Amino acid sequence: MGDLPVDGVSYQTGDYIGQSQVAYIGNDTSFRPSYIVAGQTYYFKIFAFNGPPGYENYKQTNPAVLQVTTPVNMIGNYYQGINSSSPTFLSDLKAKVNPHVQIFYNQYSDYIIDKFQYRDTSAGAKVITCSYSGYEYVYYPPFTWDVMSREHTFAHSWFPSYPAQNKKEYSDLHNLLPVELNNANVVRSNHPFGEVVTITSQFLQAKYGKDANGNNVYEPKDNIKGDVARAIFYMLTCYNGSQGYTWVLPSFQDQEILKKWHEQDPPDAFEMARNDFVHSVQGNRNPFIDSVHFVCYIDFYTMSYINPSANCLTQSINEYSGNYQAKIFPNPACNQLNIESGSIMENLVVYDIDGKIVKQQKIFDKSYSFSLSVGELSQGLYFLEIHFVDGNKYRLKFQKN
Repeated sequence: MGDLPVDGVSYQTGDYIGQSQVAYIGNDTSFRPSYIVAGQTYYFKIFAFNGPPGYENYKQTNPAVLQVTTPVNMIGNYYQGINSSSPTFLSDLKAKVNPHVQIFYNQYSDYIIDKFQYRDTSAGAKVITCSYSGYEYVYYPPFTWDVMSREHTFAHSWFPSYPAQNKKEYSDLHNLLPVELNNANVVRSNHPFGEVVTITSQFLQAKYGKDANGNNVYEPKDNIKGDVARAIFYMLTCYNGSQGYTWVLPSFQDQEILKKWHEQDPPDAFEMARNDFVHSVQGNRNPFIDSVHFVCYIDFYTMSYINPSANCLTQSINEYSGNYQAKIFPNPACNQLNIESGSIMENLVVYDIDGKIVKQQKIFDKSYSFSLSVGELSQGLYFLEIHFVDGNKYRLKFQKN
């Protein structure tokens, strides 16, 4: 926060001043920053200046200072009346998420790219990341669809309403991701998602090839796998029965792989913020981002309700933790929850009993121990998920008093 502009330097949006980045230049009394994610604190300083380019004189004393913390989510009472224990859960959930405003396919960049997902980089350029591969596309506005494309995560050819170019399901923002065209979108085509063991082709962090059963599958980068699964779950839930069409997961798409990815890659701050943004313009939410245990009650091959013997989060505690262990105390906790681990921790995620993420904490010093503030949480049962630096995870239950 001590970084100051230098007189005589003409900065552009995205340029760095020390550790800070220029977010806006102009005369407006307000602006909209880009790439804002959930549960993060942002710090702003506003500097007045005069003089022509190359001769700027910045007022460096007493700049206006602002600190803004974004909410973890903006769910509110959206799911009021939805009960995962009810036999009508699936139809109730569909009735909640299906009615929405159609943002047309050719409007995608106007909303997702220009208002939410681009990031500023130096010299006035902007960057969009390919969701599947991690490829960074640098461009100077305006954005055009040449190197990048709009990818239907739930493939268009899978739609029972195919071809559906003019229908809501074709342009649904919850299902469309920006990906590199020739090496990601074209290669994925309409192949099912899976885990590649024999690589046919690879583009950065994305792979195409054979899975353990010899099927052709596409495997995106690890930190988008859960997003992919949740987009597919959403499409099946939102559109099943609409216009008389039956939407079910194709038999060639492994349901267990998607549920595994959903669990191993839970919603992060970016995905939650994207869900909030899509809700703000399209008018509906992806429930599998908001409540991660909802998948336990649905057989996506038949789109039928199943009643598991226990809450999904409870069933899966420690199931993929390997030899990683951790302890927490005191439990029950009032204001602080102390965590000690035998491995280096990187991130902490707290879920409530309904599977909603209520708190996330990045551990910047890569520590073996940490004290997590839980005073703001309501009384009740929670699940703490510990993310280790090597990608392993561990879950523990705790009570908040």
